[in-house]
Formats: sequence, structure tokens, C-alpha cells
Amino acid sequence: MEFQDQLNDVSRQAICVQTLIEEKLRQYKATLINIVQLEDASQKVSANLRRIEEHQKSEEDPVVHNIGTAKQLFEEQLDFLGRQKERLLQELPPLAPVASSEDLSSSDEQTGGAQDFPNSLFIYNSFRVGRTCEEYAIDLDAPPIFGILYHPCKFRAKPPQHRLPSRYSSLSFDPVTPTELSVSAAVLFYNPVRD
Repeated sequence: MEFQDQLNDVSRQAICVQTLIEEKLRQYKATLINIVQLEDASQKVSANLRRIEEHQKSEEDPVVHNIGTAKQLFEEQLDFLGRQKERLLQELPPLAPVASSEDLSSSDEQTGGAQDFPNSLFIYNSFRVGRTCEEYAIDLDAPPIFGILYHPCKFRAKPPQHRLPSRYSSLSFDPVTPTELSVSAAVLFYNPVRD
């Protein structure tokens, strides 16, 4: 009885740990998405600033007051977006790889440890570019990738035979008018016509 209770406790603990890990990963992923959105907004504001500067260089008339105000507004937005991005980068927790017992028992030199990835900035840049690191799991919901891909038609069920069973082959299936009775395969169909 005690053994069963211990197993139940272990399974409950595993569920709790899994829930905590999934929540942390969700928060981490949301933070990375926010950072990417801030970067995109910064790029748009920078493009607008470049357009204003190009417009000012091409204009021979005196600078319009509205353009100066717009330029100042874009510069303030760019500064604000940069500060927000830095704040989010500071909030990202550093993810250190955890060695398994297999890794600890091997005599090989570890080549991908924490010294190679000292902070979350590398992970962020990998996420931005689309690369992944084996040491860090950003999404555990993705299914594993297997090396063998089977052709979808190879294992498809065979189509049914187009020949009718012998008990139905002798009956003829002529089209029936709505007021007629037809008997076919021991089933009676009657369609009355209303006047």
C-alpha cells in the first residue's frame, strides 16, 4: 500500500513540475515574441526617420515645422522602444543547460556547455534568425522528427471490389417512377404521390 502511495506522489510531483515548466516556457516564449515585435516597430520607426531625413535633404524650401515635430516624435518613440527592448532582455532568465547522469558519466569533454551560451541573448538571436539550440527547449509541444518518412499512399487501404455479391447480381436495378413499388434485395420502397 505504501508503494502505491509513493507512486501516486511521484506522478503528482511530475505533473506539478511539468505544469511549472510549461508555464515558464510559455512566459519565456511570450517575452521573446514581445521583443521581436518591439524590434519590428523600431525598424518601422527608423524607416520613417530615414524618409523624413531624405525629404529634408531633397527639399530646398525651409524646413517645415511639422516635419521637425514628426522627426522629434519618431526619435522619442525609437528611444522608448529601445528601452523597452532592453528591459525585456534583462527580464529574460538565463537558461543554463542541465547535465543528465549520462553526460556526467561520460569521459568525453563537453563541447556545448554554459560557457558557450552565457546568457539569454544568444537564445534570443537564435530565435530571431530561426536557429535552434539543442541545449534549450523553447517549445516542448512540437512532435519529434523521425528520419523515415513513409509514402502516404503506400499503406493506404485497398479500395472495395466493384463487383456486387452473388446474391445481388441477378437482380436488375431499373429506374422506378414515384408511384411504383419496387422490390430489391428484400427491401420494400414505396413513394406515394400526393394529389
